[in-house]
Amino acid sequence: MKDDNCIFCKLANGDIPTRSIYEDDMFKVIMDAAPATKGHCLILPKDHAANLYELPDETAGAAMILAKKLATKMTKRLHADGFNLVQNNGEVAGQTVFHFHLHLIPRYNDDKNGDKLCWNHEEFTDEQMDEIHELLVKDSTPTFTPEEGDVYAALAKKALETYVREKKIITDEAELPAELLSRKAPCFVSLFVDGQLRGCVGSAWATRPAIAWEIMEFAVTAGTYDVRCEPIKEEELSKVVYRVDVIGDMVEVDGPETLDHKKYGVVVSDGVAQGLVLPDMPEIEDVQHQLETAQSQAEIMPGTPVSIHRFEVERHEG
Repeated sequence: MKDDNCIFCKLANGDIPTRSIYEDDMFKVIMDAAPATKGHCLILPKDHAANLYELPDETAGAAMILAKKLATKMTKRLHADGFNLVQNNGEVAGQTVFHFHLHLIPRYNDDKNGDKLCWNHEEFTDEQMDEIHELLVKDSTPTFTPEEGDVYAALAKKALETYVREKKIITDEAELPAELLSRKAPCFVSLFVDGQLRGCVGSAWATRPAIAWEIMEFAVTAGTYDVRCEPIKEEELSKVVYRVDVIGDMVEVDGPETLDHKKYGVVVSDGVAQGLVLPDMPEIEDVQHQLETAQSQAEIMPGTPVSIHRFEVERHEG
């Protein structure tokens, strides 16, 4: 939550104008108004936490992933000779604004601070700050800002459009939202054009280090290699609706009585093969149809004893 009395909350949430070099659902990264060196920036969480001790583990992990991504980019763009990550907690440790923030400080052989962590502020004019800001943001891949909608669906869209238009797979972490690099979870990506399913690919178990990689792989595969559907053509990209379903825990059930095809997905298995159907799919009419479809996908013969697991999904659309 935002603290209305916190200046960093106001900066992170856009209430006060500032030079920003990155923004996603969790963070805003701004240029420090009293920089230690050229390019000195701050990572600010949008939700208030006074210090590291109050910061949720998920946010702390995402902050470090983002710091790595930006430090790599800034070092290249600014031709820095080194880099400091500085994070203070408590007045005695040098904290002066009590909202968690992580300093990104490019270091140069000729900067004024030598090997010190307690820096002397360098003076830059507004024009110089604007030039540095432009250097950091120019030719950047557009970030996943809240205005673009759901970040999960936005990443699926970016992956498929990049592949269809440029025949390229995104491999650079610097192009990916930090929150999806800090989360590991299984998912499915479904694509719809004019209300018709045009591809659905995924896994009930996480197979990659972060969900970002799962989403991109499944979006490209669903749009170009799902043998049940025609591949998405470039002229259709503007009409594609993207759905990313993050798979929840599997719960074994005794039969169809506890199922609801709108609420739950199902996995049907004979111990060797298994079929999965997501919840609330437009072509699925009822629970019996959902179970039959899952069994058919796994090529399990009718009448074969099977186990049934249900699961809920965290659905993202855009």
